Amino acid sequence: MINLKQVIQQLDITDAEKITAGLKASNAQKFLSLFSFYRDDGHSDTEIREKLNENPRSFYVLKSRLYDKIQEHLLNTLESPKSDIVKKVTSIPELLLNTSRNKAASILKRLEEQLNEYDMPNELTTVYNALKKITLHTDKYYHYSQLYNRHVAYTLSLDKAEDLMGSFVMRMGEYYHSRDDSALNLFDIIREELMSTCKLYQSHHLTFFQNILNASYSLFLPKITAGKMEESVENILHDCEKIIQEYPKDSLYRYLKNVIYFLFFEYYHSLGITRKEDQYYDVLNASLPQFLYYNYYCMPTKFLLSKMERAVLLGTEVRLYEENNQMFKNFEIDKKDVPNVINYCVYLSLSAFYAREYKTAIKILQGLINDVSFKNFIHAEIEVKLLLVLSNLMGGEYDLAWNVLKNITRKIYEVNKTGEYDNALTFSSLLRVSISGQKSKTIKESLVKHKKRFELANSGTKRMLTWLKMDDAFIDALARPLKLQG
Repeated sequence: MINLKQVIQQLDITDAEKITAGLKASNAQKFLSLFSFYRDDGHSDTEIREKLNENPRSFYVLKSRLYDKIQEHLLNTLESPKSDIVKKVTSIPELLLNTSRNKAASILKRLEEQLNEYDMPNELTTVYNALKKITLHTDKYYHYSQLYNRHVAYTLSLDKAEDLMGSFVMRMGEYYHSRDDSALNLFDIIREELMSTCKLYQSHHLTFFQNILNASYSLFLPKITAGKMEESVENILHDCEKIIQEYPKDSLYRYLKNVIYFLFFEYYHSLGITRKEDQYYDVLNASLPQFLYYNYYCMPTKFLLSKMERAVLLGTEVRLYEENNQMFKNFEIDKKDVPNVINYCVYLSLSAFYAREYKTAIKILQGLINDVSFKNFIHAEIEVKLLLVLSNLMGGEYDLAWNVLKNITRKIYEVNKTGEYDNALTFSSLLRVSISGQKSKTIKESLVKHKKRFELANSGTKRMLTWLKMDDAFIDALARPLKLQG
Protein backbone atom coordinates (compact mmCIF):
# COMPACT_ATOMS: atom_id res chain seq x y z
CA MET A 1 0.00 0.00 0.00
CA ILE A 2 1.15 3.56 -0.72
CA ASN A 3 2.25 5.35 2.46
CA LEU A 4 -1.14 6.62 3.67
CA LYS A 5 0.34 8.87 6.33
CA GLN A 6 2.51 10.61 3.78
CA VAL A 7 -0.40 11.04 1.34
CA ILE A 8 -2.55 12.63 4.07
CA GLN A 9 0.22 15.00 5.19
CA GLN A 10 0.80 16.13 1.62
CA LEU A 11 -2.85 17.13 1.12
CA ASP A 12 -3.43 20.85 0.84
CA ILE A 13 -5.76 22.55 3.34
CA THR A 14 -8.72 22.68 0.93
CA ASP A 15 -8.63 18.94 0.18
CA ALA A 16 -8.11 18.07 3.85
CA GLU A 17 -11.12 20.16 4.88
CA LYS A 18 -13.34 18.62 2.18
CA ILE A 19 -12.33 15.07 3.12
CA THR A 20 -12.95 15.83 6.81
CA ALA A 21 -16.39 17.28 6.01
CA GLY A 22 -17.25 14.23 3.88
CA LEU A 23 -16.26 11.80 6.64
CA LYS A 24 -18.28 13.76 9.19
CA ALA A 25 -21.33 13.85 6.90
CA SER A 26 -21.22 10.07 6.47
CA ASN A 27 -20.67 9.56 10.21
CA ALA A 28 -17.46 7.59 9.47
CA GLN A 29 -15.98 8.15 12.90
CA LYS A 30 -13.09 5.68 12.74
CA PHE A 31 -12.01 6.92 9.31
CA LEU A 32 -12.20 10.49 10.62
CA SER A 33 -10.12 9.64 13.71
CA LEU A 34 -7.47 7.86 11.65
CA PHE A 35 -7.38 10.78 9.18
CA SER A 36 -6.98 13.28 12.05
CA PHE A 37 -4.22 11.26 13.73
CA TYR A 38 -2.23 11.07 10.50
CA ARG A 39 -2.87 14.72 9.71
CA ASP A 40 -1.48 15.78 13.10
CA ASP A 41 1.60 13.53 12.72
CA GLY A 42 1.95 13.08 16.46
CA HIS A 43 1.45 9.33 16.86
CA SER A 44 2.95 6.07 15.63
CA ASP A 45 0.82 3.41 13.92
CA THR A 46 0.96 1.25 17.05
CA GLU A 47 -0.33 4.10 19.23
CA ILE A 48 -3.12 4.91 16.75
CA ARG A 49 -4.14 1.27 16.48
CA GLU A 50 -4.41 1.00 20.26
CA LYS A 51 -6.42 4.22 20.53
CA LEU A 52 -8.84 2.95 17.87
CA ASN A 53 -8.99 -0.48 19.54
CA GLU A 54 -8.15 -2.31 16.30
CA ASN A 55 -6.15 -5.51 15.79
CA PRO A 56 -3.37 -5.42 13.16
CA ARG A 57 -5.54 -6.99 10.43
CA SER A 58 -8.57 -4.73 10.95
CA PHE A 59 -6.28 -1.69 11.21
CA TYR A 60 -4.76 -2.55 7.83
CA VAL A 61 -8.25 -2.82 6.31
CA LEU A 62 -9.22 0.52 7.88
CA LYS A 63 -6.16 2.19 6.36
CA SER A 64 -6.82 0.61 2.98
CA ARG A 65 -10.43 1.81 2.86
CA LEU A 66 -9.49 5.32 3.99
CA TYR A 67 -6.92 5.42 1.20
CA ASP A 68 -9.64 4.42 -1.29
CA LYS A 69 -11.84 7.28 -0.08
CA ILE A 70 -8.99 9.81 -0.39
CA GLN A 71 -8.07 8.46 -3.81
CA GLU A 72 -11.67 8.82 -5.00
CA HIS A 73 -11.84 12.40 -3.69
CA LEU A 74 -8.59 13.37 -5.44
CA LEU A 75 -9.72 11.78 -8.69
CA ASN A 76 -13.02 13.69 -8.58
CA THR A 77 -11.23 16.99 -8.00
CA LEU A 78 -9.01 16.69 -11.07
CA GLU A 79 -9.88 19.60 -13.32
CA SER A 80 -9.53 19.29 -17.07
CA PRO A 81 -11.31 21.07 -19.91
CA LYS A 82 -11.27 17.72 -21.73
CA SER A 83 -13.26 15.86 -19.08
CA ASP A 84 -16.70 16.47 -20.63
CA ILE A 85 -15.50 15.36 -24.05
CA VAL A 86 -13.95 12.17 -22.66
CA LYS A 87 -17.26 11.36 -20.92
CA LYS A 88 -19.05 11.76 -24.24
CA VAL A 89 -16.53 9.44 -25.92
CA THR A 90 -17.16 6.75 -23.30
CA SER A 91 -20.90 6.92 -24.08
CA ILE A 92 -20.38 6.06 -27.78
CA PRO A 93 -21.43 2.37 -27.41
CA GLU A 94 -24.77 3.52 -26.02
CA LEU A 95 -25.04 6.10 -28.80
CA LEU A 96 -24.56 3.43 -31.49
CA LEU A 97 -27.07 0.98 -30.06
CA ASN A 98 -29.72 3.33 -28.77
CA THR A 99 -29.90 6.26 -31.22
CA SER A 100 -31.07 6.82 -34.76
CA ARG A 101 -28.30 6.74 -37.38
CA ASN A 102 -28.71 10.40 -38.43
CA LYS A 103 -28.68 11.65 -34.84
CA ALA A 104 -25.68 9.46 -33.94
CA ALA A 105 -23.77 10.65 -37.01
CA SER A 106 -24.49 14.28 -36.11
CA ILE A 107 -23.22 13.81 -32.55
CA LEU A 108 -20.14 11.92 -33.70
CA LYS A 109 -19.25 14.60 -36.26
CA ARG A 110 -19.48 17.25 -33.54
CA LEU A 111 -17.27 15.13 -31.30
CA GLU A 112 -14.80 14.81 -34.17
CA GLU A 113 -14.55 18.63 -34.39
CA GLN A 114 -13.99 19.00 -30.65
CA LEU A 115 -11.41 16.23 -30.50
CA ASN A 116 -9.51 17.71 -33.44
CA GLU A 117 -9.55 21.06 -31.67
CA TYR A 118 -7.94 19.50 -28.60
CA ASP A 119 -5.69 17.22 -30.68
CA MET A 120 -6.85 14.00 -29.02
CA PRO A 121 -6.03 11.32 -31.62
CA ASN A 122 -6.58 8.37 -29.30
CA GLU A 123 -10.18 9.41 -28.61
CA LEU A 124 -10.62 10.20 -32.31
CA THR A 125 -9.93 6.57 -33.16
CA THR A 126 -12.99 5.64 -31.07
CA VAL A 127 -15.09 8.19 -32.96
CA TYR A 128 -13.89 7.00 -36.38
CA ASN A 129 -14.43 3.39 -35.37
CA ALA A 130 -18.03 4.31 -34.54
CA LEU A 131 -18.47 6.23 -37.80
CA LYS A 132 -17.19 3.16 -39.66
CA LYS A 133 -19.94 1.08 -38.08
CA ILE A 134 -22.81 3.42 -38.94
CA THR A 135 -21.55 3.92 -42.52
CA LEU A 136 -20.84 0.25 -43.15
CA HIS A 137 -23.34 0.10 -46.03
CA THR A 138 -22.40 3.45 -47.61
CA ASP A 139 -19.55 4.81 -49.70
CA LYS A 140 -18.27 6.75 -46.65
CA TYR A 141 -17.12 3.56 -44.95
CA TYR A 142 -13.78 3.54 -46.81
CA HIS A 143 -13.23 7.24 -45.93
CA TYR A 144 -13.70 6.62 -42.20
CA SER A 145 -11.62 3.43 -42.35
CA GLN A 146 -8.73 5.47 -43.70
CA LEU A 147 -9.16 8.13 -41.00
CA TYR A 148 -9.31 5.42 -38.36
CA ASN A 149 -6.10 3.74 -39.59
CA ARG A 150 -4.33 7.09 -39.89
CA HIS A 151 -5.19 8.11 -36.34
CA VAL A 152 -4.21 4.72 -34.92
CA ALA A 153 -0.80 5.16 -36.54
CA TYR A 154 -0.62 8.78 -35.39
CA THR A 155 -1.45 7.78 -31.81
CA LEU A 156 1.34 5.21 -31.89
CA SER A 157 3.70 7.89 -33.22
CA LEU A 158 2.82 10.21 -30.34
CA ASP A 159 3.42 7.41 -27.86
CA LYS A 160 6.74 6.63 -29.51
CA ALA A 161 7.76 10.31 -29.42
CA GLU A 162 7.04 10.52 -25.70
CA ASP A 163 8.92 7.26 -25.09
CA LEU A 164 11.92 8.65 -26.98
CA MET A 165 11.70 11.83 -24.87
CA GLY A 166 11.68 9.75 -21.70
CA SER A 167 14.63 7.68 -22.90
CA PHE A 168 16.57 10.81 -23.86
CA VAL A 169 15.98 12.44 -20.46
CA MET A 170 16.93 9.27 -18.58
CA ARG A 171 20.18 8.89 -20.57
CA MET A 172 20.93 12.59 -20.13
CA GLY A 173 20.70 12.20 -16.34
CA GLU A 174 23.05 9.23 -16.50
CA TYR A 175 25.52 11.14 -18.66
CA TYR A 176 25.38 14.18 -16.36
CA HIS A 177 26.67 12.05 -13.49
CA SER A 178 29.06 9.79 -15.41
CA ARG A 179 30.45 12.23 -18.02
CA ASP A 180 31.18 9.14 -20.07
CA ASP A 181 31.85 10.52 -23.56
CA SER A 182 31.44 7.09 -25.12
CA ALA A 183 27.69 7.37 -24.44
CA LEU A 184 27.26 10.53 -26.53
CA ASN A 185 26.52 8.70 -29.79
CA LEU A 186 23.35 7.32 -28.22
CA PHE A 187 21.88 10.83 -28.01
CA ASP A 188 22.30 11.28 -31.76
CA ILE A 189 20.50 7.99 -32.38
CA ILE A 190 17.55 8.96 -30.16
CA ARG A 191 17.35 12.42 -31.70
CA GLU A 192 17.42 11.12 -35.27
CA GLU A 193 14.72 8.56 -34.47
CA LEU A 194 12.48 11.26 -33.01
CA MET A 195 13.04 13.49 -36.04
CA SER A 196 12.09 10.60 -38.34
CA THR A 197 8.91 10.00 -36.34
CA CYS A 198 7.99 13.70 -36.45
CA LYS A 199 8.34 13.78 -40.26
CA LEU A 200 5.51 11.27 -40.62
CA TYR A 201 2.79 13.66 -39.43
CA GLN A 202 2.10 17.38 -39.28
CA SER A 203 1.47 17.64 -35.53
CA HIS A 204 2.12 20.46 -33.08
CA HIS A 205 2.56 17.88 -30.30
CA LEU A 206 5.31 16.08 -32.22
CA THR A 207 6.96 19.41 -33.05
CA PHE A 208 6.78 20.42 -29.39
CA PHE A 209 8.47 17.21 -28.21
CA GLN A 210 11.15 17.56 -30.87
CA ASN A 211 11.82 21.15 -29.76
CA ILE A 212 12.17 20.14 -26.10
CA LEU A 213 14.64 17.43 -27.07
CA ASN A 214 16.63 19.72 -29.37
CA ALA A 215 16.89 22.48 -26.75
CA SER A 216 17.99 19.98 -24.08
CA TYR A 217 20.45 18.43 -26.54
CA SER A 218 22.05 21.84 -27.11
CA LEU A 219 22.01 22.98 -23.46
CA PHE A 220 23.13 19.93 -21.51
CA LEU A 221 25.42 18.00 -23.82
CA PRO A 222 29.02 18.95 -24.71
CA LYS A 223 29.32 21.79 -27.20
CA ILE A 224 31.03 19.52 -29.70
CA THR A 225 27.84 17.44 -29.82
CA ALA A 226 25.35 20.27 -29.46
CA GLY A 227 27.16 22.16 -32.20
CA LYS A 228 25.29 20.00 -34.72
CA MET A 229 22.14 22.01 -33.99
CA GLU A 230 21.06 24.27 -36.84
CA GLU A 231 18.73 26.54 -34.84
CA SER A 232 19.50 28.52 -31.68
CA VAL A 233 18.03 27.42 -28.35
CA GLU A 234 16.28 30.76 -27.96
CA ASN A 235 14.47 30.40 -31.30
CA ILE A 236 13.49 26.80 -30.54
CA LEU A 237 11.95 27.80 -27.22
CA HIS A 238 10.13 30.79 -28.71
CA ASP A 239 8.59 28.35 -31.24
CA CYS A 240 7.34 26.30 -28.29
CA GLU A 241 5.78 29.38 -26.75
CA LYS A 242 3.94 30.07 -30.02
CA ILE A 243 2.53 26.53 -30.03
CA ILE A 244 1.30 26.95 -26.43
CA GLN A 245 -0.36 30.26 -27.32
CA GLU A 246 -1.96 28.75 -30.41
CA TYR A 247 -3.52 25.85 -28.45
CA PRO A 248 -4.63 27.39 -25.12
CA LYS A 249 -7.14 24.58 -24.48
CA ASP A 250 -4.51 21.85 -24.54
CA SER A 251 -4.20 20.59 -20.95
CA LEU A 252 -0.76 19.03 -21.52
CA TYR A 253 0.72 22.38 -22.54
CA ARG A 254 -0.72 23.92 -19.39
CA TYR A 255 1.91 21.91 -17.50
CA LEU A 256 4.64 21.53 -20.10
CA LYS A 257 5.08 25.30 -20.30
CA ASN A 258 7.08 24.88 -17.07
CA VAL A 259 9.55 22.73 -19.02
CA ILE A 260 9.94 25.60 -21.50
CA TYR A 261 10.45 28.06 -18.64
CA PHE A 262 13.08 25.70 -17.20
CA LEU A 263 14.95 25.52 -20.49
CA PHE A 264 14.77 29.31 -20.91
CA PHE A 265 16.13 29.71 -17.37
CA GLU A 266 19.01 27.28 -18.00
CA TYR A 267 19.80 28.99 -21.30
CA TYR A 268 20.05 32.50 -19.81
CA HIS A 269 21.75 31.13 -16.69
CA SER A 270 24.46 29.49 -18.81
CA LEU A 271 25.05 32.83 -20.54
CA GLY A 272 25.05 34.76 -17.26
CA ILE A 273 22.18 37.03 -18.35
CA THR A 274 20.65 37.50 -14.89
CA ARG A 275 18.03 40.03 -16.00
CA LYS A 276 16.40 37.57 -18.43
CA GLU A 277 16.99 34.61 -16.15
CA ASP A 278 15.04 36.19 -13.26
CA GLN A 279 11.54 36.03 -14.75
CA TYR A 280 11.78 32.30 -15.37
CA TYR A 281 13.45 31.67 -12.01
CA ASP A 282 10.53 33.26 -10.14
CA VAL A 283 7.93 31.14 -11.94
CA LEU A 284 9.82 27.87 -11.45
CA ASN A 285 10.74 28.54 -7.86
CA ALA A 286 7.07 29.22 -7.10
CA SER A 287 6.26 25.85 -8.73
CA LEU A 288 8.52 23.84 -6.41
CA PRO A 289 8.39 21.10 -5.31
CA GLN A 290 5.74 20.09 -7.88
CA PHE A 291 8.11 20.87 -10.75
CA LEU A 292 10.36 18.03 -9.57
CA TYR A 293 7.69 15.59 -10.77
CA TYR A 294 8.46 16.57 -14.39
CA ASN A 295 11.28 14.04 -14.67
CA TYR A 296 9.80 12.44 -17.81
CA TYR A 297 10.31 15.58 -19.91
CA CYS A 298 13.47 17.08 -18.37
CA MET A 299 15.93 16.71 -15.50
CA PRO A 300 14.11 19.04 -13.08
CA THR A 301 16.65 18.85 -10.26
CA LYS A 302 19.17 20.57 -12.52
CA PHE A 303 17.16 23.69 -11.69
CA LEU A 304 18.04 23.21 -8.00
CA LEU A 305 21.78 23.14 -8.73
CA SER A 306 21.49 26.20 -10.99
CA LYS A 307 19.42 27.84 -8.27
CA MET A 308 22.31 27.26 -5.86
CA GLU A 309 24.82 28.70 -8.36
CA ARG A 310 22.57 31.73 -8.76
CA ALA A 311 22.24 32.19 -4.98
CA VAL A 312 26.02 32.01 -4.55
CA LEU A 313 26.44 34.66 -7.25
CA LEU A 314 23.85 36.94 -5.58
CA GLY A 315 25.07 36.22 -2.04
CA THR A 316 21.74 34.74 -0.91
CA GLU A 317 22.86 31.14 -0.37
CA VAL A 318 22.42 31.29 3.42
CA ARG A 319 18.66 31.81 3.01
CA LEU A 320 17.99 28.56 1.19
CA TYR A 321 18.16 26.23 4.21
CA GLU A 322 15.14 27.76 5.95
CA GLU A 323 13.29 28.06 2.64
CA ASN A 324 13.84 24.35 1.96
CA ASN A 325 12.53 23.34 5.39
CA GLN A 326 9.15 24.76 4.39
CA MET A 327 9.19 24.06 0.67
CA PHE A 328 10.17 20.37 0.86
CA LYS A 329 8.56 19.57 4.21
CA ASN A 330 6.19 16.95 2.78
CA PHE A 331 8.03 16.17 -0.43
CA GLU A 332 9.74 12.88 -1.20
CA ILE A 333 11.90 12.44 -4.28
CA ASP A 334 11.43 9.34 -6.45
CA LYS A 335 14.27 7.21 -5.06
CA LYS A 336 14.39 5.02 -8.16
CA ASP A 337 15.36 8.03 -10.27
CA VAL A 338 19.00 8.03 -9.18
CA PRO A 339 20.32 11.02 -11.22
CA ASN A 340 17.64 13.33 -9.81
CA VAL A 341 18.08 11.89 -6.31
CA ILE A 342 21.78 12.78 -6.43
CA ASN A 343 21.07 16.37 -7.52
CA TYR A 344 18.33 16.79 -4.92
CA CYS A 345 20.51 15.55 -2.04
CA VAL A 346 23.49 17.64 -3.16
CA TYR A 347 21.27 20.73 -3.22
CA LEU A 348 19.85 20.04 0.26
CA SER A 349 23.30 19.34 1.69
CA LEU A 350 24.71 22.54 0.17
CA SER A 351 21.85 24.56 1.63
CA ALA A 352 22.68 23.12 5.05
CA PHE A 353 26.40 23.68 4.46
CA TYR A 354 25.97 27.39 3.72
CA ALA A 355 23.74 27.73 6.80
CA ARG A 356 26.61 26.17 8.81
CA GLU A 357 24.40 23.20 9.65
CA TYR A 358 27.30 20.88 8.97
CA LYS A 359 25.88 17.86 10.79
CA THR A 360 22.78 18.01 8.59
CA ALA A 361 24.86 18.34 5.44
CA ILE A 362 26.99 15.34 6.46
CA LYS A 363 23.90 13.26 7.28
CA ILE A 364 22.32 13.97 3.88
CA LEU A 365 25.49 13.16 1.93
CA GLN A 366 26.30 10.05 3.95
CA GLY A 367 22.73 8.84 3.49
CA LEU A 368 23.04 9.42 -0.26
CA ILE A 369 26.28 7.41 -0.44
CA ASN A 370 24.69 4.56 1.55
CA ASP A 371 21.46 4.47 -0.49
CA VAL A 372 22.73 4.97 -4.05
CA SER A 373 25.11 2.95 -6.17
CA PHE A 374 27.69 5.20 -7.84
CA LYS A 375 29.08 2.30 -9.88
CA ASN A 376 28.24 3.98 -13.20
CA PHE A 377 28.41 7.56 -11.91
CA ILE A 378 32.09 8.16 -11.21
CA HIS A 379 31.88 11.92 -11.80
CA ALA A 380 29.05 12.30 -9.29
CA GLU A 381 30.84 10.05 -6.78
CA ILE A 382 33.94 12.26 -6.87
CA GLU A 383 31.89 15.43 -6.51
CA VAL A 384 29.70 14.11 -3.67
CA LYS A 385 32.59 12.68 -1.68
CA LEU A 386 34.69 15.83 -2.03
CA LEU A 387 31.70 17.79 -0.72
CA LEU A 388 31.38 15.28 2.14
CA VAL A 389 35.06 15.76 3.03
CA LEU A 390 34.58 19.53 3.02
CA SER A 391 31.45 19.28 5.22
CA ASN A 392 33.24 16.99 7.69
CA LEU A 393 36.18 19.34 7.71
CA MET A 394 34.05 22.41 8.45
CA GLY A 395 32.16 20.47 11.11
CA GLY A 396 35.39 19.54 12.89
CA GLU A 397 35.15 15.83 11.99
CA TYR A 398 38.80 15.55 10.94
CA ASP A 399 39.16 11.77 11.19
CA LEU A 400 36.07 11.18 9.07
CA ALA A 401 37.20 13.82 6.59
CA TRP A 402 40.61 12.18 6.28
CA ASN A 403 39.19 8.68 5.76
CA VAL A 404 36.79 9.79 3.01
CA LEU A 405 39.53 11.90 1.38
CA LYS A 406 41.94 8.96 1.20
CA ASN A 407 39.22 6.81 -0.36
CA ILE A 408 38.17 9.29 -3.03
CA THR A 409 41.75 10.38 -3.84
CA ARG A 410 42.59 6.78 -4.77
CA LYS A 411 39.52 6.73 -7.01
CA ILE A 412 40.56 9.99 -8.69
CA TYR A 413 44.03 8.64 -9.44
CA GLU A 414 42.43 5.56 -11.05
CA VAL A 415 40.35 7.62 -13.51
CA ASN A 416 42.82 10.45 -14.11
CA LYS A 417 45.06 8.61 -16.54
CA THR A 418 44.71 11.29 -19.22
CA GLY A 419 44.57 14.27 -16.86
CA GLU A 420 40.81 14.80 -17.25
CA TYR A 421 40.36 14.96 -13.49
CA ASP A 422 43.28 17.21 -12.59
CA ASN A 423 40.66 19.58 -11.20
CA ALA A 424 39.39 16.97 -8.70
CA LEU A 425 42.96 15.97 -7.81
CA THR A 426 43.87 19.60 -7.12
CA PHE A 427 40.78 20.12 -4.98
CA SER A 428 41.58 17.00 -2.97
CA SER A 429 45.07 18.43 -2.41
CA LEU A 430 43.51 21.67 -1.17
CA LEU A 431 41.45 19.69 1.37
CA ARG A 432 44.52 17.70 2.38
CA VAL A 433 46.38 20.96 3.12
CA SER A 434 43.53 22.10 5.37
CA ILE A 435 43.37 18.80 7.26
CA SER A 436 47.14 18.63 7.69
CA GLY A 437 46.99 21.77 9.85
CA GLN A 438 50.07 23.61 8.65
CA LYS A 439 51.17 26.72 10.48
CA SER A 440 48.71 29.53 9.81
CA LYS A 441 51.28 31.67 7.98
CA THR A 442 51.92 29.08 5.29
CA ILE A 443 48.57 27.31 5.12
CA LYS A 444 46.74 30.28 3.61
CA GLU A 445 49.31 30.73 0.87
CA SER A 446 49.14 27.03 0.05
CA LEU A 447 45.33 27.05 -0.01
CA VAL A 448 45.20 30.06 -2.34
CA LYS A 449 47.74 28.40 -4.63
CA HIS A 450 45.66 25.20 -4.84
CA LYS A 451 42.45 27.16 -5.32
CA LYS A 452 43.92 29.01 -8.33
CA ARG A 453 45.19 25.76 -9.81
CA PHE A 454 41.74 24.19 -9.36
CA GLU A 455 40.00 27.11 -11.08
CA LEU A 456 42.40 26.89 -14.04
CA ALA A 457 41.87 23.13 -14.39
CA ASN A 458 38.11 23.20 -13.78
CA SER A 459 36.77 23.37 -17.33
CA GLY A 460 35.43 21.15 -20.07
CA THR A 461 33.10 18.19 -19.68
CA LYS A 462 34.59 17.16 -16.30
CA ARG A 463 33.94 20.53 -14.65
CA MET A 464 32.65 20.16 -11.09
CA LEU A 465 31.80 21.88 -7.78
CA THR A 466 30.44 24.91 -9.66
CA TRP A 467 28.15 25.75 -6.73
CA LEU A 468 30.99 26.26 -4.23
CA LYS A 469 31.67 29.82 -3.14
CA MET A 470 35.46 29.80 -3.14
CA ASP A 471 36.04 33.37 -1.95
CA ASP A 472 38.37 34.78 0.73
CA ALA A 473 35.99 33.66 3.48
CA PHE A 474 36.17 30.10 2.10
CA ILE A 475 39.99 30.14 2.28
CA ASP A 476 39.87 31.60 5.79
CA ALA A 477 37.47 28.87 6.87
CA LEU A 478 39.74 26.14 5.50
CA ALA A 479 42.72 27.75 7.21
CA ARG A 480 40.99 27.65 10.61
CA PRO A 481 38.00 25.27 10.41
CA LEU A 482 37.69 24.81 14.20
CA LYS A 483 37.02 28.50 14.70
CA LEU A 484 33.89 28.29 12.50
CA GLN A 485 32.13 25.90 14.87
CA GLY A 486 31.39 28.68 17.30
